Amino acid sequence: MHSAMFEIVKSWRETTPDVWNDTMLKTAVSISWITDAERTEIIQGN
Repeated sequence: MHSAMFEIVKSWRETTPDVWNDTMLKTAVSISWITDAERTEIIQGN
């Protein structure tokens, strides 16, 4: 089960990958928007 923010962050990553780079995704993990596993899934999806 994905977190509520997963689809939102995933769509941001798809539309603005220059902004939503790995550093920003790690920040999203640190503030509990997404899990680390979800971060990996988002990265692999691109």
